Amino acid sequence: MEQKYVLPYINSSLLSIEIKGEADWQRKVLQMLWEMKQSYDDRSWGWEYELSIKTVQVWFSIISNITLSAEETSKANKLQQERLQLILSYIHQDYPKCWFP
Repeated sequence: MEQKYVLPYINSSLLSIEIKGEADWQRKVLQMLWEMKQSYDDRSWGWEYELSIKTVQVWFSIISNITLSAEETSKANKLQQERLQLILSYIHQDYPKCWFP
């Protein structure tokens, strides 16, 4: 899930978004953020769990309503592929050394 729904946004050039409450999804995000603040302030039983759930809901709402350019998405995929190639190279070169010093 992280590779598909988080890394493309984190590795993009998207620095910030402005949520003014002009669209329905923005109002919902602002409402969830307000509820998160209230849960944090109240700290009633299970507040950490509630914040965790709402954080995921906020993230889902944001990524469902913004788009990255194809260039941004391909950059994230390329970076992911490069990392995997480094890992595989390390395993290929160094794994035998672990078992046969």
